[in-house]
Amino acid sequence: LGFDLQLPDTQLGRDVFELTKRGDIRGMSFGFVCREDSFGKEFDEDEFGDPTEDNCIVRTVRSADLIEVSAVSEPAYESSSVLARHFVADNIEARAKAFALANLNPREIDARNRIRAQYLAGLTHKL
Repeated sequence: LGFDLQLPDTQLGRDVFELTKRGDIRGMSFGFVCREDSFGKEFDEDEFGDPTEDNCIVRTVRSADLIEVSAVSEPAYESSSVLARHFVADNIEARAKAFALANLNPREIDARNRIRAQYLAGLTHKL
């Protein structure tokens, strides 16, 4: 998943840009509802081509409904990343929204959870 954001030329937008550039915001968190997935093994090999102890089960999400994408300091998925680039002022607004999502207060988190629960309940009724 890749995307570009536009941050507003506001204090929050400038803060998001600087925190990302400095490395405080270093990853992405994706909220999604999985529609279809599969599991398989991933094998690492040593220098002799033998399986190592680092083998793991890998989940592949084949279909999902994307609920949210947030730039965060502690990403839900370690392989995700965020990169700060210099954009003109009109690119700052969307980045501020992503930063705001990553820094919600408890009341806002509860409200988002209620909305998500209603969304999921609607999916259940459609199935």
